[in-house]
Amino acid sequence: KKVLDYTQEQKNAIQRFADDYAQRIRQTYLLYGVTGSGKTEVYLNCIEEVVKQGKQVIVLIPEIALTYQTVMRFCHRFGDRVSFINSTLSAGEKYDQHLRAKKGEIDVIIGPRSALFTPFSNLGLIVIDEEHETFSLLEHAVEAVKNAGYVQTGDTVVITTGIPLGISGTTNLIKVHVVG
Repeated sequence: KKVLDYTQEQKNAIQRFADDYAQRIRQTYLLYGVTGSGKTEVYLNCIEEVVKQGKQVIVLIPEIALTYQTVMRFCHRFGDRVSFINSTLSAGEKYDQHLRAKKGEIDVIIGPRSALFTPFSNLGLIVIDEEHETFSLLEHAVEAVKNAGYVQTGDTVVITTGIPLGISGTTNLIKVHVVG
């Protein structure tokens, strides 16, 4: 496994999340910075922290971003405990992935907004990756899913990445800069 050298901001962001999570503090974080600043590596560490505690994770990304490189990055990190949902899957294939989630065979599901309906029994984190939609629209989508009972409010943290426009006062900003 390749060892990465994190910037101080990345270390701070990872530690803040880990500390909050260990103390059962569940809140919304906005992890932001320019492309290439290391936001993805930060949220991958947050996902690892949550999975270590026996929880499951939903990662929302634009379907166009579900590239071979993205798939491989998650597979290298989480092995066969990760799955992907997208529009190219047949209804049967989507059903199989939902069944795997329900049986506890996967820890991480990655896909567009429809991934929010993955039947995880122990959801611990939702990550919304950059440029997926505007933050306020996604914030409302997650709230609607919580209200429908798919997500338990007290057990879920939402980390989003992108530009901090139109955020609510309950969101904690964590900025990551590019070094070099």
